[in-house]
Amino acid sequence: MHYLISAALLGCLHVACQAAQQPHALQTCQEISIDASKHVSNFKNLQATSNADTSLLPPGLDDIHDMEPEIADLWPEYGMKSIFIYTWPDVFTGFGRSGPAGDASLASNYNWTLTDRYVRFVTSRGAKASLQFQITNGTDPEQSTPEKLGQVGFAIADRYMNGAGNSGFKDALELFDYYVEIDNNNEPSTLANYNTSFKFFAGFAKGVARASIRCGVGAWGTNRIVPTHANYSVYDPYVSQFYRDCKAYDVPIKAATYHFTNAQFSLNPYDIKTLTDRFRSEILAPTGFANLPIWVTQYDPNPSGVQPTSAQAIKDYNDPSFFASFTLGTSMYAQDTSLDRAMPWTGFGYGGTGAGNAPFQPWFNRSSATAIPLNVAAAWKLQGELVVSTPQRLQLSGSSSNGFAVLAGRSNTGSRVNILLNNYQPNYDIAREIARQMVKFPGHP
Repeated sequence: MHYLISAALLGCLHVACQAAQQPHALQTCQEISIDASKHVSNFKNLQATSNADTSLLPPGLDDIHDMEPEIADLWPEYGMKSIFIYTWPDVFTGFGRSGPAGDASLASNYNWTLTDRYVRFVTSRGAKASLQFQITNGTDPEQSTPEKLGQVGFAIADRYMNGAGNSGFKDALELFDYYVEIDNNNEPSTLANYNTSFKFFAGFAKGVARASIRCGVGAWGTNRIVPTHANYSVYDPYVSQFYRDCKAYDVPIKAATYHFTNAQFSLNPYDIKTLTDRFRSEILAPTGFANLPIWVTQYDPNPSGVQPTSAQAIKDYNDPSFFASFTLGTSMYAQDTSLDRAMPWTGFGYGGTGAGNAPFQPWFNRSSATAIPLNVAAAWKLQGELVVSTPQRLQLSGSSSNGFAVLAGRSNTGSRVNILLNNYQPNYDIAREIARQMVKFPGHP
């Protein structure tokens, strides 16, 4: 299913192969042609993960806990550069308090013990941290104000970007993913809730920007991201109004962020390109953000707890090759999008469970001494070698949008060519059976 071909050549490479198949795959021959003399662009390093939760905190809604040394020690050889810290502890102790105890400008009202350990855990292995910022009472109007939340944002960015408080950190953060998926509830009160949420977002984003322009705030990990022209979309101010308001009120925003959860209906890796292109053209460009970076801070084949129903579809759904091929295919197709980051969920670790007891397949199995890579981890390592060792993308033909993804890269010295192929051909009953159940749930199209 996954191949890496290395060759030392500067001419034209022609490959005809029968790609390894998954169950129910079409038995067709794919032919690719690669011109190793034509460097068309450089690969983006999309080697990232959004699962850096840790056993430093007790289990919560999402039980993942993969931020462990035997996993993190593998980051360099897998090319991992961006690590998303899923559970960010509260650092400010003054929400809901008055007087000096509630003053967000006083260093004595902050506890950095756990967050320092989180960030140092990431940076000590050559990566930068991003974080899901969703702290207790931070956006509660009875406990906080936009101005106070902005001071908290300033304090966090100042500490980890500028070394404030003699922290020893410098340029350690990339992005705050702000109060993710608060757009999920589409109710009569949604617009009123949005108006309050936006004020807090603006306060926080401006506070971060005062400390550093090198890191910044993303949107809300938007879940209902289907652009407005889709016949099953809903009006959602967290998408349709948010970017207009950021432009109108000059609110600094580093990236648009969304969760690639529409795949629960299609299970099509190529949707990462279709959806990103439409999001940029239909949402961002009309609101004056045509060139705003886009981050997918979570993606996986099925973020819900709904499973296929037939015996064969269940078997194929649990096949590690299905999971590996979807994950790798999504990341490979993301090279042809304007995405700056694409972070698999739950990503690089031992799997876990999420909302609704949704199971997430592991990338590794445990052993007494080390982590044992499974299919998806092995594929991810090949991709890391491609983008790190042979970053010059080469001209090729023969790939397709229907699951047969091909990338070819050349080393900077011109002495090596790597070719990565992925043939995603699933049992389509998986998608049909999941979608058939999802349409029965309120709030789903």
